[in-house]
Amino acid sequence: MVPMYLESKRLTLSRRATMFRAIRDFFIERNVLEVDTPILSSTAPISPFIEVCTVDTYGLGMGYLHTSPEHALKMLLQQGSGDIYQLGHVFRAGESGKNHKIEFTMLEWYRLGFTLKQMMQETVALASLFINCTETIYLSFEDAFYKYVGLDYEQASLQELQDIHLSLEDIASPLEKTDIIDRLFDLLVAPNIPKNAFVILYDFPEYSSGLAKVISTKSGKKVAQRFELLIQGLEIANGYDELTSPEEHLKRFHEGNAIRKSQNKPPLPIDFAFIESLKKGLPPCCGVAVGFDRLMMLKENVTNIDDVLPITMLYNNQA
Repeated sequence: MVPMYLESKRLTLSRRATMFRAIRDFFIERNVLEVDTPILSSTAPISPFIEVCTVDTYGLGMGYLHTSPEHALKMLLQQGSGDIYQLGHVFRAGESGKNHKIEFTMLEWYRLGFTLKQMMQETVALASLFINCTETIYLSFEDAFYKYVGLDYEQASLQELQDIHLSLEDIASPLEKTDIIDRLFDLLVAPNIPKNAFVILYDFPEYSSGLAKVISTKSGKKVAQRFELLIQGLEIANGYDELTSPEEHLKRFHEGNAIRKSQNKPPLPIDFAFIESLKKGLPPCCGVAVGFDRLMMLKENVTNIDDVLPITMLYNNQA
């Protein structure tokens, strides 16, 4: 007789495999090509908010495990790959908690000529393979913040935001306005959005644009052309109307490193091969990344990422 804990692990493996197969069938039906790019690079995507895992390459310089296959996938798009996706492991240093791991499985795909709305709809279609929700709700970041926090995030003073934040958390050191906005989002918005719906949040603040395009709204706000899919308050997907300008990419990389320096974090090497590829012309496209393990957590109705992993990792970083 197979011990219960071993049978449970076997079922986890089987269910992961079934989800992998469903995802691959989803993209085969849509003529989206699966690709396999390196996880080790001499550079890394530059973000003030994401830390990379470094690797000693023994005489070949410092290496980095990718936090996302974004650069490599976009280089393939530039070279004429057509619509592509990758399903594999990514790494983010210091990630800890019931919803986070240093190493996790990400699904990332790119669609040429898609509008951001089409990308939202396809993301919901993929999530619907595994999660049943009664409806899809589209909500701008501005409207969501006002509804659940009670302030216009851009017009509100730093003091107004601080007063609300301090009523919820006792924070000794002062935070920047953007940090407080993000924290209030985590404390008041995400937990209160409808739980029985796919919730698409869009038009994020400019400061959170990453490598998404930025536009001006009718009200004059500059917003990032990106969206998040939240299910039961948990972020499952992050999508962009992708920035194509090599000059703007380089500018944002430098800005990201400047912020890192201000936070006493080491700057990261710029991926100039990626910049050179962009100069040859990245076709208009949208991209989205999905946290596979989080999606499986929702499907399996569990609250800890360890419950859906084949093996609890050596770096068992539960908080």
